[in-house]
Amino acid sequence: MWARQGASVTGVDFSETAIQGAQALNDELGLDAKFVQANIYDLPEVLEGEFDIVLTYYGVLPWLPDLDRWAEGVAHFLKPGGFLYLAEMHPFVDMIEGASPDSRYPFLAYAYFTDSEAQRCDTHGGTYAVPDAQTVHRTNYQWKHKMSDIISALGRAGLRIEYLHEFPYLFCDIWNWPPSGIVGRMEQDEDGWWWPTASRDLVPLMFSLKACKDR
Repeated sequence: MWARQGASVTGVDFSETAIQGAQALNDELGLDAKFVQANIYDLPEVLEGEFDIVLTYYGVLPWLPDLDRWAEGVAHFLKPGGFLYLAEMHPFVDMIEGASPDSRYPFLAYAYFTDSEAQRCDTHGGTYAVPDAQTVHRTNYQWKHKMSDIISALGRAGLRIEYLHEFPYLFCDIWNWPPSGIVGRMEQDEDGWWWPTASRDLVPLMFSLKACKDR
């Protein structure tokens, strides 16, 4: 979207397949975006330059074991006066289990304070992007970061929090996981946001923040 409006855009992902797909779409549309395949922690070693905006959103932070290194990378690539925009699932979501046949509603199942230990997840196949995908490696690890961990990491990197917003809805139907047979936990509104079917406006499900580099 930004490239279409004339911005100079660089996208980063560790997946070769994702980068190839992005490049193909860029070429098809006749745009001039740049794409880099790299582990985000290694990015300062393979990418040069500074940027007005760093964008991180929707499902990135749970895959990162070290938020300080992530925040330092953000600060490294921001120009003075530039900013990070982060939109992500709220840490509260990681406490909720929504795919249990024994429960009619999503319920609290996990601790908020985890001492940064990775949570192991074993699946029967598929991914959140393609539920019926044929997968070989079916164990993954995710990290539950408290809101204070996120904000403190950005502060230690020298960034100033301009605002923090919290929302009672999500960008996706997080608890609709077909392999479990559990559906209908969330409903979509006319604007495309997903709300818990049983109870609205009770808990935070998503947040966004803007962090600026003043010097």
